[in-house]
Amino acid sequence: RGMEIHVSSMIETAYHMIQPLPYETVTTFNDTLPVGHEAVLKEGVPGYQEVIVKELIVDGEVVSSNLTESKLLKDPVARVVEKGSANALVIDNEVIPYSNSFTVSATGYSRMQANLSDYTYTGVLAEKGVIAVDPSVIPLGTKVYVEGYGFASCEDTGGAIKGKKIDLCFNTVEECYQWGVQSVKLYILD
Repeated sequence: RGMEIHVSSMIETAYHMIQPLPYETVTTFNDTLPVGHEAVLKEGVPGYQEVIVKELIVDGEVVSSNLTESKLLKDPVARVVEKGSANALVIDNEVIPYSNSFTVSATGYSRMQANLSDYTYTGVLAEKGVIAVDPSVIPLGTKVYVEGYGFASCEDTGGAIKGKKIDLCFNTVEECYQWGVQSVKLYILD
């Protein structure tokens, strides 16, 4: 008396399913081919796996679905793409063309040093990513890549910066001391 009885139908079922496995794309770089050259050396092929899924169905509604087993049927085959990288840097799998490169002597400076301005010769804020150059060797405004430092813009000059010498701007004086004087490769970016 006063009780309600609910009768539910509960079905547990299992089924097999074939699932595709995606292939990955592998990029190789060839420094004998020009930048912009791209060729697929090998087409990718998806793999397949067989899975067993168990479902619990209550009153016609799926309340749980679990993958209980999987069996590899076929491994995926990677797609291989070749990209030309002659006269280019490859950074984080990106091809970056350059027009010239040479070795320079690189020192560091910071606007935090005594008697230095917050702004460069061209009027931009002196911060990491800005370098001082000899404008007769590298024009002001040129975008470059400096090994060990990264991408930079040539926005400053300096009394001691003559010929193939550059001065890298850092945010702290300590970073300048850590850098010291290094012989590095500089790339003029296209």
